[in-house]
Order: sequence, then C-alpha cells, then structure tokens
Amino acid sequence: MVLLWIVFQTRLSGSLWWAKFNVAAGPFFGDRIFTAGLSRVTLVGASLLFLVYTCLGAVLGRLTPVPPRWPRSLTVGLAGALVFHILAQRWGWPLLHPFAPTWFTPQTMLPAHLLFGLAMVRLGRRYLTLMTTFGPLSIPPPDPLK
Repeated sequence: MVLLWIVFQTRLSGSLWWAKFNVAAGPFFGDRIFTAGLSRVTLVGASLLFLVYTCLGAVLGRLTPVPPRWPRSLTVGLAGALVFHILAQRWGWPLLHPFAPTWFTPQTMLPAHLLFGLAMVRLGRRYLTLMTTFGPLSIPPPDPLK
C-alpha cells in the first residue's frame, strides 16, 4: 500500500512515478539516482522500500493480539506506523541519501504510513485463519539426539 501511495502521490504532484524509488536506491547508487531514469535503480529502490515495510509489518504483526481484537489491533497498527513515521523522518530518510528528506516529506509520507497502520488491523484475523487451517505456528523443540 505504501508503494502504491508513493506512485499515486508522485503522479499527482506531476513528477515521474519512479523518482522516489530512485531516491530510495541512494545507498547503492549514490548521486547517480538523480539521472538514472526508469531502470534497475528504480527496481532496487522499490525493493528496498518493500523490504523495510515488510519487516515493519512483521514486527507490528507480532505485536497484534491473537485472537484479533479490533481496537487493540487498530491501536498497535496506527501507533507503530506513527512511530515509524517519526523515526523515518528523523533518521531513516537521511540514511538513504542526504537529499532524500526533501523527496519523502512528512506531508507525503504521513498518509502512506496511516494507510499502512490501518492495513495492520487485518493481520490478527489472517493469523487466526492460518492457525485454524494449519494449527498453531510454533517452533519444534530441538532433537536431543543430535
């Protein structure tokens, strides 16, 4: 959802839809991100953002209660997304490139993070569905003979 929001917002602002993805690839390509165009730089930047938000979703999913309780799931999702928003604005975007905070402004990313937090409400329900289908997910104990 965050990646789709970035594309949508970039198109609304009249910029090229891949521009923010190129900026996200800054740690790997340096200043070439500003002249790369639609290329592997775009794919690397989008992949990095996808990885970051997937890891964030895994952390928030672990904090979501099972069985799902809607108010707590909503609170965990939105609070986690807002904390991530603050941390990303302060330290995350500057790690990508010194000029990345001008591309990932708070006004641009706050709606994306709120959408992300709202999407986290569904995690408890999905986990419960998996648990009823496959049984509780647990790590098997180590084999004492090995």
